[in-house]
Amino acid sequence: MSLTVKWFGHVNVNATDLVASGDFYRRNFGLEVLWHTEPAQAQDGAVFGIPGPVRWRGELLCDHRGRRGPLLDLLQWIEPATTVRARPDSCAGFARLVFSRPDAPADGTVMHDPDGTPILVVRGEGPRPELAGVEISCTSLAESVAYYRDVLGLPVYADGARATVRLPGARDKFRIILRAADGAPLDSHGACDVGIHRVAIVVTEITAAGLPPRSTGVHDVELGSGLGTVQAAFFPDPNGAVLEYIADGLGTAPAATA
Repeated sequence: MSLTVKWFGHVNVNATDLVASGDFYRRNFGLEVLWHTEPAQAQDGAVFGIPGPVRWRGELLCDHRGRRGPLLDLLQWIEPATTVRARPDSCAGFARLVFSRPDAPADGTVMHDPDGTPILVVRGEGPRPELAGVEISCTSLAESVAYYRDVLGLPVYADGARATVRLPGARDKFRIILRAADGAPLDSHGACDVGIHRVAIVVTEITAAGLPPRSTGVHDVELGSGLGTVQAAFFPDPNGAVLEYIADGLGTAPAATA
């Protein structure tokens, strides 16, 4: 592939009430708003796999690491509106967010955000909470390991009924945890459905030739709030969990309005 992976950028979680969800993550994990996102005009929803125009308002939240750590991308969809369609527990795909917190029980605990998104809270080594990763239930663990390792070129460390996707180096401690759920039906979570929808991987310049199968293609996405545009492409893993390539740095050219 012609692109180079740099780090995990953010996890997108869709909310029915941005204020309530933002308050939950600030109160329980000490997150702070790094940027607001709210495009002034509707734009083409093709990158999200949505036909027609889309609008949203959102918050990019950081933990104590600021821009040096992965962000939580909270979105409240306006057009179309966030859909309250819970993902079945028996389904493959994104299962839960993972946060670390120094006061968590040794064996972890489970919380839910205001929309019911599951969150595994594990004990962290540092003194402050951190966004640590996501868990994905895999209809075939072997197929998922091969996809992340051979198709995306990411380091994967297998350990029995689970595997961990993580990047080397001290900058990025974020993990994608792959858990076996043999035969589970694929995730059909939509871009506007409530809960976890995608994980963004920051890369060098994106080209069509470097995209994985079933990608929505390369698009400029307007972020609003003076942030300009970013270049992005979305694609599903073998379990239906959506991943995103996002080009490093913010662009300046306006995205085409719908």
